[in-house]
Amino acid sequence: MLSMLHGRRIALASVAALVAGWVAGVGVATAGRLRPPPPRGARAYYVDCGATAEGDGSVRRPFDSLADANALVLAPGDQLLFRRGTVCTGMLAPQGSGEPGWPIWIGAYGFGPLPRIVGSGDDAVRLADASHAVLQSLDVSNPSDALATRRGVHVVASGAVVEDVTVRNLWIHDVGGDLRKDSGGSGGIQVDAVSGGRFDGLRLLANRIENVSRSGIFIVGASGGARPRAGQPWPEASTGVWVSGNRLEHLAGDGIVSTGTDGAVLEHNVVIDGNQAGTEWTGPSPVCDAGIWTFGANSTLIQYNEVSQMEFNGCDGTGYDVDYEQDGTVVQYNYSHDNEGGFILLCTDAETRSAEVRYNLSLDDATTLNVAPCAIQSGNIGSLSGIRFYNNTFVASKPVATLELFPIASLIAPGNFQFKNNIVVATEPQTDPLQCGNDCTNNLFFQMPPSGTAAVVGDPQFVDSSRRGAGRLWVGSAFRLQGGSPAIGAGVLIPGAPSRDYFGDPVPTDAPPSAGIYEPPAGPR
Repeated sequence: MLSMLHGRRIALASVAALVAGWVAGVGVATAGRLRPPPPRGARAYYVDCGATAEGDGSVRRPFDSLADANALVLAPGDQLLFRRGTVCTGMLAPQGSGEPGWPIWIGAYGFGPLPRIVGSGDDAVRLADASHAVLQSLDVSNPSDALATRRGVHVVASGAVVEDVTVRNLWIHDVGGDLRKDSGGSGGIQVDAVSGGRFDGLRLLANRIENVSRSGIFIVGASGGARPRAGQPWPEASTGVWVSGNRLEHLAGDGIVSTGTDGAVLEHNVVIDGNQAGTEWTGPSPVCDAGIWTFGANSTLIQYNEVSQMEFNGCDGTGYDVDYEQDGTVVQYNYSHDNEGGFILLCTDAETRSAEVRYNLSLDDATTLNVAPCAIQSGNIGSLSGIRFYNNTFVASKPVATLELFPIASLIAPGNFQFKNNIVVATEPQTDPLQCGNDCTNNLFFQMPPSGTAAVVGDPQFVDSSRRGAGRLWVGSAFRLQGGSPAIGAGVLIPGAPSRDYFGDPVPTDAPPSAGIYEPPAGPR
């Protein structure tokens, strides 16, 4: 009996610990790892904007306004928690910083829908100069009919290095405003390094962003200094930037953009229906947007994303973009479909640069290659030199290279651009070949004339070429190759190519790989 009672006490204590952790918004230790004891004096502050009386911030007598919350200076381990099911109007601007292992937390408590922060000015939530901070579990909006700056969440580093910031599990929606982007622009999550500030450790994770103007997520990670070549020191750039698991829909402009970053990782995101407010690229004030891309950045990794239904409206509207003013960019293992501007924009660049576009799946995109001298107004024409484009699979009614949506007879300034080991399938018979530059080899073409050298002509024999819809792997699995496909072993070895295909299967390093996104298991061919 004593042992049974003891066991019950332990169980009850465990439940109590879980409840306490849930209420505080922190949770208990997992996987056998214990957190260090909280800093002395760390406490939780509670806010209920629906409370009928002013309180002291305790759970029994919560604060009743954003003004009370904004007046606090949070210390390491402190929590600022908003009651679920309530609405606060104005700007949430928490102060203070945490320390390694004990960030400040801004989030929710109680039961029911996420607590709502409804902005009425530039920012609904402003997190400025807060290191070791977590912002999570809020419903954020900032509606406006005015042509003025409006943001859902604004994360700022001003004049110093801001470390270890996490923004996650937010629902950001109905953010009005103008169409300004770059530093201080309008959007769902705007990140700005200003006055010499930068970020070291910035995570934007699992947020849902809908109906915003202009950008979904826009990061300005450097406020000064000149970008060097990739791999060289760049002390002004933001580092440790990770944007993952976000879902963005119905955007006036871009989906996800990182600028002023070194080594940013943009992965496992879904972007649907952007560039709604795009305008003619030949007009006096063009508005040109793409799904996921980078600019003024080095060593950006864009992978495992899905972008669809980007609108054209006269400019860009591509799923992805290798713009000018970037170096070391890798675009791999992504799914692109039904984009009015096409799969990817490739900008010529006068600077020496490198970029890899590999193992991506493009279905029913309007163009295969959208190629443009994007910096021509500044006199930077350059070429596509340094871009390697290989082991991608394209299926469309008319695979074509364009300048915006105007078909072109040859690539604009191809330089040493490489187009290799790709599968290009026209769903309707075509008479025009795909323009793929001077180093175009070992590609498979079906229902269209071949291009380049060592081309393979024939049905690639996909598992199910009719499959369409959402789901990077579910749809992608239909575009594996059946045994006997002419694409198997049809490629050429690419120095420095990855060791895994779109599905994570190994790619041979001592024998010709297959064309397209899938490498069948090794064996007799």
